[in-house]
Amino acid sequence: MTFPRKALLMLLMRGSAIGGASVSYTLEPLAVDQGGRSASGGDYSASFSASPGNAGRSSHYESRSGYAGQLQDPAGLPAVTFIPPASLAADGGPKNFNVTSSADSGFTFSYKGRGGTSYGPVSGAPSMAGLYTVTATPTSSWYAGSASFDFVITGPLPAADTLTKPANHASILISVSELLANDARVLANGTITSAGLAVTAVAPGAGNAVYRGTGADAGWILFVPSTASSDTFTYTVSDGLSSAAVTVTVNVSGFQPTFHLNMLRRGPAVFDGSRTTGSFDFAGVPGQNYQIEYSTDLAEWLSAGTVSTGPTGSFTVFLNRPGNFAAAWNSSLFFRARR
Repeated sequence: MTFPRKALLMLLMRGSAIGGASVSYTLEPLAVDQGGRSASGGDYSASFSASPGNAGRSSHYESRSGYAGQLQDPAGLPAVTFIPPASLAADGGPKNFNVTSSADSGFTFSYKGRGGTSYGPVSGAPSMAGLYTVTATPTSSWYAGSASFDFVITGPLPAADTLTKPANHASILISVSELLANDARVLANGTITSAGLAVTAVAPGAGNAVYRGTGADAGWILFVPSTASSDTFTYTVSDGLSSAAVTVTVNVSGFQPTFHLNMLRRGPAVFDGSRTTGSFDFAGVPGQNYQIEYSTDLAEWLSAGTVSTGPTGSFTVFLNRPGNFAAAWNSSLFFRARR
């Protein structure tokens, strides 16, 4: 004889014999009366066996308080329609979804990344550009299952950059294309591309300055570092609809500029009756401090003091020594420098 499912559950609850076999059941939690009447409504599980001690079919069901023997497996979740936020472009705000369903239930939501986007799963909605999945689960245990929906938040995906500055902390020009080389953007169809991005703003870090070129210099950024071993500044990248800021770290280079001195002009040495003076123009490496020495015979070296090469690398050495050395200096004079 074939029993309807509901009738079978009621028979099982009453400990009836089916086909001559003794039927037993166990209900969890024990708040449910073993006689088939629940102490309170809730979410329970039941195990049935054909004979005592032999486990049989298990069922997850709902029991309504006060109704003896009425067991019901949770209904399958009806169709769920996901309702997206007004905009799915990255604008700094979380992209919370909602749903409509014929299920008479509230829903909880969980979000996680997909397709290379690292996120969740967590209950909080994402705000950054990327590929995601939202899952809606009914809060009522009368329904089993959940529903999921894939979505995309469009916008830039900037990546941090690390650059170097000279050991003398001189200014550097940075190509905009160099900064954008590792940045990307997410399109509405989930495609990730590096095209269609622009740097729209720059901001300095502590102790430094940064300028975005305009006109003919629009493809360049001038960075004036501090004297610290490491600097940072930020730039804003945009796809025309959304923007995101990213940090650039500028570390001092371990490479020392090639040391060299080129004499540009040799001034005549003049004796004024008590002292000999002369001036000599050089070109060196910008941003250096040189200790200058001079000699007429390469044996005895005298100090001419310390000079700074400044931002251009050009500097002048002034000599002033008691006595008449004009003839010697005009005839043969050697210079050397050290940092």
